[in-house]
Amino acid sequence: MRIFLFNFVMISFLTWNCRGIGSKPTQRHVYNTCRMNKVKLLAILEPKVAFDENFFTRRLGFHKAVSNCSNFIWLFADFDLDFEVVWDHEQFIHVVIRSNLFRKPIWCTFVYDSCSRSERRNLWDCIFQIASVNAQEPWLIGGDFNIIMSAQEKRGGAQPKFKAMEDFADMVLECGLIDAGFEGATHTWSNRITWERLDRFLYSEAWLDTFTTTRVIHLSRTWSDHAPLLIYMESNLVKPPSSFRLKQHLKWWNKNVFGDLFDNIKKAQEQVLISESLYDAAPSDANLTDLNRANADLTKLLAMEEDFWRQKATYVLIAVQDFFCCTPMPKNFKATSIALIPKVLNPSVWTDYRPISLCNVSNKICSKIMNDRLSRILPRIIAPSQSGFVGGRLISDNILLAQELIHTLDEKRRYENVVYKLDMAKAYDRVQWQFLYNVLRKMGFNEKWIQLVKNCIEQCWFSVLVNGDKAGFFSSSRGLRQGDPISPLLFIILAEYLARGLDQLFHRNQALRYNSKGGSDVNHLSFADDIIIFSNASRRSIRKTVDFLDSYQRISGQLINIGKSSFIVGNKCSSLIKQRIQNITGFVSQSLPLTYLGTPLHKGNKKCILYDDLITRMRAKLLGWKQSMLSHGGRLALIKSTLCSMPLHLIQVLNPPKAILHCIEQIMAKFFWSTTDQHKKLHWSKWKTICQPVEEGGLGIWRMSDVVTAFTFKLWWRFWSENSLWAKFLKAKYCKGTPPSCPKASIHNSPNWRRMCKVHSNVQEHIFWILGNGMVSFWFDNWIGEQTLSQITNSPNVGFESVNYYWRDGTWDKQKLDRVVPPNISEMICNIPILQAADDIIK
Repeated sequence: MRIFLFNFVMISFLTWNCRGIGSKPTQRHVYNTCRMNKVKLLAILEPKVAFDENFFTRRLGFHKAVSNCSNFIWLFADFDLDFEVVWDHEQFIHVVIRSNLFRKPIWCTFVYDSCSRSERRNLWDCIFQIASVNAQEPWLIGGDFNIIMSAQEKRGGAQPKFKAMEDFADMVLECGLIDAGFEGATHTWSNRITWERLDRFLYSEAWLDTFTTTRVIHLSRTWSDHAPLLIYMESNLVKPPSSFRLKQHLKWWNKNVFGDLFDNIKKAQEQVLISESLYDAAPSDANLTDLNRANADLTKLLAMEEDFWRQKATYVLIAVQDFFCCTPMPKNFKATSIALIPKVLNPSVWTDYRPISLCNVSNKICSKIMNDRLSRILPRIIAPSQSGFVGGRLISDNILLAQELIHTLDEKRRYENVVYKLDMAKAYDRVQWQFLYNVLRKMGFNEKWIQLVKNCIEQCWFSVLVNGDKAGFFSSSRGLRQGDPISPLLFIILAEYLARGLDQLFHRNQALRYNSKGGSDVNHLSFADDIIIFSNASRRSIRKTVDFLDSYQRISGQLINIGKSSFIVGNKCSSLIKQRIQNITGFVSQSLPLTYLGTPLHKGNKKCILYDDLITRMRAKLLGWKQSMLSHGGRLALIKSTLCSMPLHLIQVLNPPKAILHCIEQIMAKFFWSTTDQHKKLHWSKWKTICQPVEEGGLGIWRMSDVVTAFTFKLWWRFWSENSLWAKFLKAKYCKGTPPSCPKASIHNSPNWRRMCKVHSNVQEHIFWILGNGMVSFWFDNWIGEQTLSQITNSPNVGFESVNYYWRDGTWDKQKLDRVVPPNISEMICNIPILQAADDIIK
């Protein structure tokens, strides 16, 4: 048994905007809070009373205290800390703290920010100056900033002030600060109408070198309108011994005793080149002997490399052959380590983590082979409403179709529309194996294949990684391993039971249908375990849907998380109907925008607030990069590889306002031109010039407006050329009686359809059809040459006929052609070959 001795020291600070510090109950509460949490440093903000150092130091249980020049910040320290004021300012106090509890001095800045944007910008300038001196030191800054960083940090009240938010985010970014996160309630201030996160802690990257763990807890707002912020820091004075790693020892032995085979081959090749050069310069017997010796060494090493790969291939081949012969696998073959990956920004409970299985390599090879074989037939057996892990289907299809259906949420015939968003609790872990085998049999898989699936998922043994060390060794009785290549495909086969059940339910009960104002019937969309159901809000519809979901849970073993599942109704829906849905389903009522597959679903025109999360994530990404350590070439590489790709998921399904595109490019430009000496930067070239191709003198960065245009072109191309569920829905809704090449858009149509119609003529001129079954438009599709027939001729007979209307017995009907087009064009058409056995091919 191994015993590890850790010398960790836990230190805690507390900061609180407490206006009632003058009252005895508040003083007693502060004293008890500090004593229970062993607070070493206390910062009281906006006390609103005169500062009496001796009285408050004794009353609150500390050793020394100081106030800033405006009396808005009081600082109290314990015996263990020795602090010195470095900068006393009206809006902050900057101190250096020394103690035996940590290895080196730390710098702390406690802030009480003004509500005025102009005064706040003065504070940002001062923090920039501090950052230029302390950015490479362990530096903590916290307090009441009186501003939020993103729209998600506010609920209720007026719209957030985006310019002030941008100033704050720019300051955090350019100073290289990292948000410490939090545990507890999201908002730190409230007046019972508005809730905001005004208080926070930030720290420099060097802070992490001194403190291995930093946790911020939002305590209750019982005694003030602001929540106290308790920050725990864990300092390791002595580095703990690392756990034994056999692999590391084998690497050392391989390199220093046996010698790295591939490194030795490289050195031998270099030695041969040197020996050849020496022999060419002086062809003596000694140099010839050295050359022969070098060639012999190289030949020996190359033979060893060949043996190495042959042995490795033999072991892998035998293992794979045994697996596909249904040979029971040994316990260590399916031994799996479980790592916990956070699902949320600040995880605090077990359900905030996702267990990921780190499978054995040999097991993953067999599983990957099965994955490749199974994926080929999935498009034929999985319903088109499921787009997850099925070849040829995109996640954007579900988002676009869901957005199209949400656009008609307010449509009402007899009953209002309702959209259910289901959250499946631990979907992979709750898979019942017998139910999965039954579904596979019903789909026609033979028993040998099912036995291979059993060998993959049954009798798996698990160990949990705790601080990098394995703990426990236990087997599973249900569930699929997240991290096993075949698990996603098996899960969507199992989820097909739900898809077909919903289709059957809505087919038998037409009264349950969602009112989509044209278009084909779509009752649900799925992406693996992300499920969204479209129905109407009649009492019968709600009960039928709930009864079916209950039966699905009972049969499959899956569980719907009632607390996280939600429903949405239109703006005109009465509160009585909302309450009825909530009572029957137990789901939470939610309003638009609704986040689905990482994209906000909304109604109406473009809204900048929909992209606030994207802007926040881009800025957060920059916080982890050391701008001061990067050259312009390094920044350019990060912009191209990371920043340019972050907006793509949203841009392909939404049409952002120009202000958002400008903001994204502004973030990139500031990062590219940033310096460390001053925060005011000179941009030496226009961003438009930088975004030009390298051949034209630019740096090849994507212009966001060009990316939006390219994705709009792609949407029209996919609508026109593919037969996906989304494309079928749009054609049924907007192209009734007209070919898709003649679209019409009105102000009442969805934003995506209007977006596509604006570019259809630009795309159509680059589309050419090779005739097969002749289903394309005779007049409006380009199948004859560089233009359509409607553009070539001025015939009054232009209609919506398809090309095959002018065929007879597999050839062109010349009499019909002569009646609608001139003779020379008719002759040209008759020379075009017909391939009736195939579909029309688009080029």
